[in-house]
Amino acid sequence: MVLDTSSELSWLHCKKTPTTLSTFNPLLSSSYQAIPCSSPTSRTRTRDFTIPISCDMKSLCHATLSYADSSSVEGNLASETFHINNLALPGTVFGCMDTGFSSNINELLE
Repeated sequence: MVLDTSSELSWLHCKKTPTTLSTFNPLLSSSYQAIPCSSPTSRTRTRDFTIPISCDMKSLCHATLSYADSSSVEGNLASETFHINNLALPGTVFGCMDTGFSSNINELLE
């Protein structure tokens, strides 16, 4: 799995039906939680975004990240317990991004 840590929000390529091993499937996690728009986390974690957050049809916090090379990704804010070595990091907020375009690698995230 690859975690992007170079933008306003660390994010993973997420998909409920992954096609590659580097794609995170939130349905397989017992600690995954999508963040609703009404959550204070939705407002505080996104105030530095160049594109304001919005609510999707399920009232979840929807985010879009844009890069200088015209790449962009879209998805929802979520929290998860990440495990690094023997350390558990519960409630870590990240972007669960499921669509976008990366001009660096010429691939569409779907």
